[in-house]
Amino acid sequence: MSAVFATMAPWLAIFSLPLMLMCLMGAILLLRHDIRYLEIDFTILAAVSVAILLLIVIWSGWRDALASLAFGILFGAITEAVRRLRPSQMGQGDPWALAALGLAAGPSYAIVSVVSLVVFGSFAAITYSLIRGKGWFRSMFPMALAFIPAIWVVVSLRAIAAYEWVPLPSALMPMQLTLEVSITIIACVAAWFFGLWLGGRNRAATRQQL
Repeated sequence: MSAVFATMAPWLAIFSLPLMLMCLMGAILLLRHDIRYLEIDFTILAAVSVAILLLIVIWSGWRDALASLAFGILFGAITEAVRRLRPSQMGQGDPWALAALGLAAGPSYAIVSVVSLVVFGSFAAITYSLIRGKGWFRSMFPMALAFIPAIWVVVSLRAIAAYEWVPLPSALMPMQLTLEVSITIIACVAAWFFGLWLGGRNRAATRQQL
């Protein structure tokens, strides 16, 4: 274990699992809302962001938490600047969503977060384009299908690094997983397929109405 994690009070460390479960429930609600209405629920997003910040404090300490918070603000500000240049390509809630991703990633996991966002976002864009009978990357899609799985990737890596089973980010494959990390990985995959299933179901219902 890291020095910070090893020296903290046991009752404080116990809060990590409930906080991760809160993040999971919030992620599911964000996915459901964004898929149905193509908008981000800011209340749920704020709650998830606070939970992530507390997890960073528990796992890495206040300095890393403050650095991650600053990086999240910077990430969100850059995204907002891009949205103002091309407002038709992004929703108003997207900068806030990517700010939450930046908070979860921090400077240490910035590259991992961007790669995860691109991978999941591309998969979602292609899936929605095919469902709607359009060419690849020709259809809008809920941003939650991209940034929620990306958040879970970096949160999982943070959990692994907190226990120092594997030196991260130089090595990304853990030799062993605790219940917490297993839950995050399973939750990421489950939330992803839940979102795609719900999106396809809503699209089928729309076609029947037409």
